[in-house]
Amino acid sequence: MHTLLSWTVALYTYCFRFLKFSLIGGLTAGIYFFCTMVLIEWLSLDYFISTAIAYLPATTFQFFVNKYYTFQQDNQRTLQAYRRYVALLMVNYVTTMCIIYLTVETAHLSPYLGMAAAVPATMLLGYVLSKNWVYKA
Repeated sequence: MHTLLSWTVALYTYCFRFLKFSLIGGLTAGIYFFCTMVLIEWLSLDYFISTAIAYLPATTFQFFVNKYYTFQQDNQRTLQAYRRYVALLMVNYVTTMCIIYLTVETAHLSPYLGMAAAVPATMLLGYVLSKNWVYKA
Protein backbone atom coordinates (compact mmCIF):
# COMPACT_ATOMS: atom_id res chain seq x y z
CA MET A 1 0.00 0.00 0.00
CA HIS A 2 2.86 2.39 0.84
CA THR A 3 4.43 1.80 -2.60
CA LEU A 4 1.12 2.48 -4.35
CA LEU A 5 0.69 5.72 -2.40
CA SER A 6 4.26 6.81 -3.17
CA TRP A 7 3.78 6.02 -6.85
CA THR A 8 0.48 7.93 -6.93
CA VAL A 9 2.02 10.98 -5.28
CA ALA A 10 4.97 10.90 -7.68
CA LEU A 11 2.65 10.63 -10.69
CA TYR A 12 0.51 13.50 -9.42
CA THR A 13 3.60 15.66 -8.85
CA TYR A 14 4.94 14.88 -12.32
CA CYS A 15 1.60 15.61 -14.02
CA PHE A 16 1.06 18.83 -12.06
CA ARG A 17 4.57 20.04 -12.91
CA PHE A 18 4.05 19.20 -16.58
CA LEU A 19 0.74 21.08 -16.51
CA LYS A 20 2.44 24.15 -15.05
CA PHE A 21 5.22 23.85 -17.64
CA SER A 22 2.61 23.61 -20.40
CA LEU A 23 0.72 26.67 -19.16
CA ILE A 24 3.94 28.69 -18.98
CA GLY A 25 4.76 27.41 -22.46
CA GLY A 26 1.39 28.64 -23.69
CA LEU A 27 2.01 32.08 -22.23
CA THR A 28 5.50 32.07 -23.73
CA ALA A 29 4.10 31.12 -27.14
CA GLY A 30 1.61 33.99 -26.84
CA ILE A 31 4.41 36.45 -26.13
CA TYR A 32 6.43 34.97 -28.99
CA PHE A 33 3.55 35.15 -31.50
CA PHE A 34 2.61 38.68 -30.44
CA CYS A 35 6.17 40.00 -30.70
CA THR A 36 6.62 38.32 -34.09
CA MET A 37 3.35 39.78 -35.36
CA VAL A 38 4.33 43.28 -34.26
CA LEU A 39 7.71 42.98 -35.96
CA ILE A 40 6.31 41.57 -39.22
CA GLU A 41 3.02 43.43 -39.54
CA TRP A 42 3.74 46.79 -37.92
CA LEU A 43 7.48 47.20 -38.46
CA SER A 44 7.62 45.29 -41.78
CA LEU A 45 10.65 43.24 -40.80
CA ASP A 46 11.50 39.99 -42.57
CA TYR A 47 9.86 36.89 -41.03
CA PHE A 48 13.23 35.28 -40.33
CA ILE A 49 14.58 38.33 -38.48
CA SER A 50 11.26 38.86 -36.69
CA THR A 51 11.08 35.33 -35.32
CA ALA A 52 14.69 35.58 -34.16
CA ILE A 53 14.12 38.88 -32.32
CA ALA A 54 10.83 37.70 -30.77
CA TYR A 55 12.63 34.71 -29.26
CA LEU A 56 14.46 36.90 -26.69
CA PRO A 57 11.57 38.39 -24.67
CA ALA A 58 9.57 35.17 -24.82
CA THR A 59 12.39 32.93 -23.60
CA THR A 60 13.51 35.36 -20.89
CA PHE A 61 9.99 35.27 -19.47
CA GLN A 62 9.96 31.47 -19.72
CA PHE A 63 13.28 30.99 -17.91
CA PHE A 64 12.39 32.97 -14.81
CA VAL A 65 8.80 31.73 -14.47
CA ASN A 66 9.84 28.10 -14.88
CA LYS A 67 12.77 28.51 -12.50
CA TYR A 68 10.73 29.96 -9.66
CA TYR A 69 7.22 28.63 -10.31
CA THR A 70 7.33 25.35 -12.22
CA PHE A 71 10.51 23.80 -10.84
CA GLN A 72 10.65 25.92 -7.66
CA GLN A 73 14.38 26.40 -7.84
CA ASP A 74 15.00 29.36 -5.57
CA ASN A 75 18.60 28.54 -4.76
CA GLN A 76 21.62 30.60 -5.78
CA ARG A 77 22.36 28.51 -8.90
CA THR A 78 20.67 30.93 -11.28
CA LEU A 79 23.80 31.44 -13.39
CA GLN A 80 24.36 27.68 -13.78
CA ALA A 81 20.71 27.11 -14.67
CA TYR A 82 20.79 30.06 -17.08
CA ARG A 83 23.83 28.67 -18.91
CA ARG A 84 22.09 25.34 -19.33
CA TYR A 85 18.91 27.11 -20.39
CA VAL A 86 20.81 29.01 -23.08
CA ALA A 87 22.11 25.68 -24.42
CA LEU A 88 18.54 24.35 -24.43
CA LEU A 89 17.42 27.50 -26.25
CA MET A 90 20.03 26.95 -28.93
CA VAL A 91 18.71 23.46 -29.59
CA ASN A 92 15.10 24.69 -29.58
CA TYR A 93 15.96 27.73 -31.69
CA VAL A 94 17.61 25.65 -34.41
CA THR A 95 14.67 23.24 -34.33
CA THR A 96 12.19 26.13 -34.59
CA MET A 97 13.99 27.92 -37.40
CA CYS A 98 14.36 24.70 -39.42
CA ILE A 99 10.65 23.98 -39.10
CA ILE A 100 9.74 27.57 -40.05
CA TYR A 101 12.14 27.54 -42.99
CA LEU A 102 10.73 24.26 -44.30
CA THR A 103 7.19 25.52 -43.85
CA VAL A 104 7.80 28.77 -45.74
CA GLU A 105 10.40 27.85 -48.35
CA THR A 106 9.45 24.25 -49.11
CA ALA A 107 5.71 24.05 -48.40
CA HIS A 108 5.08 27.74 -49.29
CA LEU A 109 2.91 28.24 -46.22
CA SER A 110 2.73 31.00 -43.63
CA PRO A 111 5.57 31.49 -41.13
CA TYR A 112 2.86 31.52 -38.46
CA LEU A 113 1.98 27.96 -39.36
CA GLY A 114 5.64 27.02 -39.08
CA MET A 115 5.82 28.62 -35.66
CA ALA A 116 2.75 26.70 -34.54
CA ALA A 117 4.23 23.45 -35.84
CA ALA A 118 7.47 24.06 -33.93
CA VAL A 119 5.77 24.57 -30.56
CA PRO A 120 4.93 20.91 -29.70
CA ALA A 121 8.36 19.67 -30.80
CA THR A 122 10.25 22.21 -28.73
CA MET A 123 7.84 21.88 -25.81
CA LEU A 124 8.47 18.18 -25.30
CA LEU A 125 12.21 18.53 -25.76
CA GLY A 126 12.23 21.56 -23.47
CA TYR A 127 10.37 19.82 -20.65
CA VAL A 128 12.60 16.77 -20.63
CA LEU A 129 15.81 18.82 -20.67
CA SER A 130 14.49 21.39 -18.17
CA LYS A 131 13.38 18.79 -15.64
CA ASN A 132 16.43 16.55 -15.94
CA TRP A 133 19.21 19.03 -16.64
CA VAL A 134 18.52 22.81 -16.62
CA TYR A 135 16.74 23.14 -13.27
CA LYS A 136 18.11 20.02 -11.63
CA ALA A 137 19.37 20.91 -8.17
